[in-house]
Amino acid sequence: MAYSNSPETSTYKSVNIEFTATSWPRYNNANIARDPEVINMFFDRNSNENQTRDFVLTKRGGLSSTGINLNKNTSTDRINGYIQDPNNGLIYWSVNNKVWRYDGTSVDLIATMGGTSPSGVGSVGFCFFLKSDGTRYLCINNGTQLWYHDVSTLSATQVTDVDYPTPTSPTMVFLDGYLFVIKSGTGDIYNSDLDDPSAWTAGNYVTAEINPDLALVLAKVKNYIVCFGAEGAEFFYDAANTSGSPLSRNESFYKPVILQSSVCNVGDTLFFIGRYSTNSSQVFYLNGNEIKSISPPWVDRYISNLVGLSFGTDNINETHIFSFSSHGHHFIGINVNTNFVLVYDLEEGFWYKWSFGDSFNTTNNRVEVSVKDINEDQTLIVTGAQVNFSALNDNTYRDFNTNFVCSYTAKDFDAETFNWKMCHRVGLHCDYPSTGGATSNVTISWSDDDGNTFSTPRNISVTTNNPYITQCGRFRTRNWRIAYADNYPFRMWGLSIDINVGNI
Repeated sequence: MAYSNSPETSTYKSVNIEFTATSWPRYNNANIARDPEVINMFFDRNSNENQTRDFVLTKRGGLSSTGINLNKNTSTDRINGYIQDPNNGLIYWSVNNKVWRYDGTSVDLIATMGGTSPSGVGSVGFCFFLKSDGTRYLCINNGTQLWYHDVSTLSATQVTDVDYPTPTSPTMVFLDGYLFVIKSGTGDIYNSDLDDPSAWTAGNYVTAEINPDLALVLAKVKNYIVCFGAEGAEFFYDAANTSGSPLSRNESFYKPVILQSSVCNVGDTLFFIGRYSTNSSQVFYLNGNEIKSISPPWVDRYISNLVGLSFGTDNINETHIFSFSSHGHHFIGINVNTNFVLVYDLEEGFWYKWSFGDSFNTTNNRVEVSVKDINEDQTLIVTGAQVNFSALNDNTYRDFNTNFVCSYTAKDFDAETFNWKMCHRVGLHCDYPSTGGATSNVTISWSDDDGNTFSTPRNISVTTNNPYITQCGRFRTRNWRIAYADNYPFRMWGLSIDINVGNI
């Protein structure tokens, strides 16, 4: 054992480094990886009463093609919009000018729409409508035409009432027997006649007018309709007015936030990107009349670089927010261009970077659809350039039969001294995958220059007990990076390092 000079004290240390640091990149460039970062993994934590909370980093599930055909003309076609029926799990989506339905067995065409050909995520809106006699419709809006599809008889009919306020924003809301839409280029919210999405009456509208801006998107939270405009969000409720619109404004709920993305509903909560007039972009949740930012500064740097200051329906639709579940966790995801997906754990409150498909900076990472599988408890998603639905499978750890890398970069470590340290051994606390005798390795590398360069990765076999490596050089401060790519479930939670601390 190493000792210092008089007075004689041991300079040998065995130190544990727990993987507790969440992502904290200093730049908004995804290609610069110098700081703590969680990629294609998530924290899984277990809270025991009167005990320390246990936690592990877990590799995300992988993607596999389901064979459920999206009916794209080409692989580059975009999914224009989608919805899942909460009553029976049926999935509906639009591609080009057609609307398709998947019932768990077959894919069927339910409507061919005319008018302007939609393009881009969110350019076709969907909304369910329930009549007083129990008839359920799926309303479909491409901004130029409104259709309603009887979910029982499977018939689809175009609304031809001359008082229908075309063109409109694609988003629609059903409330108390009415269908509500925004007339494009105005602040007006029009409503159908009571109990009939095919009938419309001139003059039946209310205007969002707290700000001199245009209405862009409708959403519903609890029993309120939220109208997002270019300068703020106004709230409306059913006041049962005897003429004109049934809606009245709740002026005390007004939020001066500028919408910059699609709006994702999770229960009674809305998630979206927005900003206050003099601030940069943030991720917000809106529950009732409570609005709160949930994004840390590093996420704000990424999304500000993504959305800039632009607004408008096209920009909003392209910045798609979606929800999904995996491994018992519930997440929202945000497309960051085509490069990667920002993932937020709704229970734990942590943010991660995931790259679907083969690697970062590819079109495969853009998510256009996220729904639940009708037949199995797993998430179905559509990623760019895929012609079938893909399953996010908790029992698969590769994407489309190709291994992907999950990794963790730990925060800077100095053993509480700036003196030189000699590292003799590094052990990894991790799972022991059952591989049927095959060897499975993690790679470990490190940086001694603040993440500018990393050492050549070294293999550590995780199919042996107490995996470790030796002769790891000297350092003052060091960042460790652990990566894993094999097709096995994998968890890890820390390093154990043996060092000798010098005098200078």
